[in-house]
Amino acid sequence: QPFEGQHQRFHETTSGSLSAAASQIKSAQKHKLTFTLVLIDIRQFHQINARYGYIVGNNILVTLASRLNSISDIKQVARTNGKQFTLITHAHNKDFNREAFIGNLLHLSSQPFSIGHQIISINPCIGFADFSNSMMTSDELMLKAEQSLANAREKNLAYLAE
Repeated sequence: QPFEGQHQRFHETTSGSLSAAASQIKSAQKHKLTFTLVLIDIRQFHQINARYGYIVGNNILVTLASRLNSISDIKQVARTNGKQFTLITHAHNKDFNREAFIGNLLHLSSQPFSIGHQIISINPCIGFADFSNSMMTSDELMLKAEQSLANAREKNLAYLAE
């Protein structure tokens, strides 16, 4: 199956994402830059797997990763668990329009997926954290993004603005 090799390109462990975030933090600290860590969770993904099967679910994840990789502001896309992605943006300045960026993420991830003869939609939820404090660690940044994601989930929203 052709998607299996693609799946490997996008799959990474949470510790790998933390390592990438730590590397980005060091660079940002050195050059006094800002970037954003984004978590995208697919709500009720287990229902897609139950209804359509693992292969279809995996195809959706691979396609979503490809869509996310097409966004020029994104430096890295990592699948951190069965239904969640961690994104790291390129460094940005104060002119970075987070609302437009998040809107683009929602638009791309909410577009229906055509898998075989099926048209399937997903329901993404987004959490994010901006790195702008030179004393912040990768663990603290990840925790802030996870809290943002949990708050959006709790309120049943796609995301919560800070």
